Amino acid sequence: MTKIGCIGAFEVSSTDQADRSEVLYLRANGPDGPDQQVFRYEAALTFAVEVEITDQPRVISTGDQGEQQYKLLDTWFPSMYSGTTVILFVDDPENPNPDVIYAVNVMNTVVGEVVGEYRLPGETNDPSDEMVARAKEVGINPDLTINGQRYLLVNIYEPAGTTTNGFVTLFSAGPTESEGTSDILLGRDKRRLELFIYERTGNEPAGG
Repeated sequence: MTKIGCIGAFEVSSTDQADRSEVLYLRANGPDGPDQQVFRYEAALTFAVEVEITDQPRVISTGDQGEQQYKLLDTWFPSMYSGTTVILFVDDPENPNPDVIYAVNVMNTVVGEVVGEYRLPGETNDPSDEMVARAKEVGINPDLTINGQRYLLVNIYEPAGTTTNGFVTLFSAGPTESEGTSDILLGRDKRRLELFIYERTGNEPAGG
């Protein structure tokens, strides 16, 4: 690593393994030692808040020119079966057996590190091998049993960026093959308990 400057009490370094506009490393100034921590920072996408009502972003866009715009499709609420470390989000908290559940592990962060999408079993009663492997990588369950009903993990949403005001973290399941951009984004606002579901404009309405 090569030192390129300082930020307060931290030394900023770049690496020859990645462009400095994409990756930087910070570590506290002082004597080097085997236990000294080095923090890796990666460039992340930001989403501009176009419309906001009562602190709830209704429309967000990416890029300086708003290349992709997303509108708030729905707001999901915590289920009564949520715990202190995992919040379960459903479209109707009064429904004891919803078709879809989003689960967010909030043990380490307020907004969560990933969001798991769980659905009722279909043709199989077991999650796919791919979902089991990915669940293990990110530290979530490949299935859930809620009120006696089993749900299988079908999708994992990972952080895709934040809004420019810094309050909302957006999660994406990855780009679509045809458009190269995710059609659905999930949002978690550190000031609120709900889960926001955003749909990219120009698409047909997506199911929950």
